[in-house]
Amino acid sequence: MNNLMYAMEHSYSEMKIEIDQILKKKDYTTEDENSIFYAVGQCLHAMLDYAERIRSNDLDKDTLDAFKYANNGLKHGIEVETITKPTSGITFPIQFPLEIPVRRIIWKVKWDARSKRQEEMYLKHLDGKDVVSTCGEFIERLKEYSI
Repeated sequence: MNNLMYAMEHSYSEMKIEIDQILKKKDYTTEDENSIFYAVGQCLHAMLDYAERIRSNDLDKDTLDAFKYANNGLKHGIEVETITKPTSGITFPIQFPLEIPVRRIIWKVKWDARSKRQEEMYLKHLDGKDVVSTCGEFIERLKEYSI
């Protein structure tokens, strides 16, 4: 397996583990936020390193631009993570179907990008969506291409 693919898969795996551990906590600390920031940044960096070496016109350029926007925002010191807060208790009357919110890390990046196309693609493909699943889906697509 090539080194860049290994780095991409390993950084994704480590990001998932870190996020899962943090989401199991009732509350999170500044250190947890820093850990998420680091793990997401490592994964993004590895994904883009791999994607930049793919020589194919079939690569999903729209989603790639969305991830480039997120990565560039991260490099400029923008917060990328949001942890949804657990709800406490049950309210009455209970309505069905019962909805229990899922705690997750979602994309929330906003910065003054030079590339309006990247920003548009970010808003279309990533904004408000789950970080782990969007990275995982794109990594699976990237693995279809060799470098």
